[in-house]
Amino acid sequence: MLLNRSAAPLASVLLVALVAVIATLNVRTGFIVYLAETYTDCNDDTRLVVLTLEGSDVVRINQESVSMKLLRNRLHEIFRTRAERVVFVRADPEVPYGGLVDLLDAAAPEVSKFGLITPAMDAQLGNCNRPALPMAPRIFEFGR
Repeated sequence: MLLNRSAAPLASVLLVALVAVIATLNVRTGFIVYLAETYTDCNDDTRLVVLTLEGSDVVRINQESVSMKLLRNRLHEIFRTRAERVVFVRADPEVPYGGLVDLLDAAAPEVSKFGLITPAMDAQLGNCNRPALPMAPRIFEFGR
């Protein structure tokens, strides 16, 4: 069945609108985050990257203090030669939720996977215990 000439432009507009609606339905506003697990490894792993948020603008990459403004550049330098760009994130419990989201947002362009270190897991770390990523992520919707 052929459309008459007056219905053809309407059909194309509806088709474009339908494609736009379908395209926006699958857009995720957030990060895929893994809850880190512990494993025992007494070898000193210098490739492990842990971001620690201690205040609204105080970030440490392992033991190095970095401002939030320079975080992305520093992570770019660290991950420049690495195939897997995994970061473990820990935050002081007193840091507001928005501060953690800002940290994840700033680091996201340079990181392929985030692992969250919970306070309970943080208590287990030390000696030979190291954080590791589980096989399946838990998806948290962080966003604005």
